[in-house]
Amino acid sequence: MCAHERPTYGNLIGDAIMSYGQDAFSQPADFAVTNGGGIRADINKGQLKLGMSLLMLPFGNSIAQIQVTGAQVKEMFENVCSFDSTKR
Repeated sequence: MCAHERPTYGNLIGDAIMSYGQDAFSQPADFAVTNGGGIRADINKGQLKLGMSLLMLPFGNSIAQIQVTGAQVKEMFENVCSFDSTKR
């Protein structure tokens, strides 16, 4: 697991993408990932409204399904987990 900070709603967004991926494509998704940098706001505890979700995900991104090997998935996670945000 990466030690990088993740947004509070990262799991919720990932779960929503995974749920979408079960029915939206010809084959159900095995897992879902998203760019954490695309989550732009944290929302306080309470009722979630549409406008708040637009603050969290302000970009008009699409959800796509791709076929990758296990080695490619491993390489992706190794790359993400090795990123040092202090060296920007």
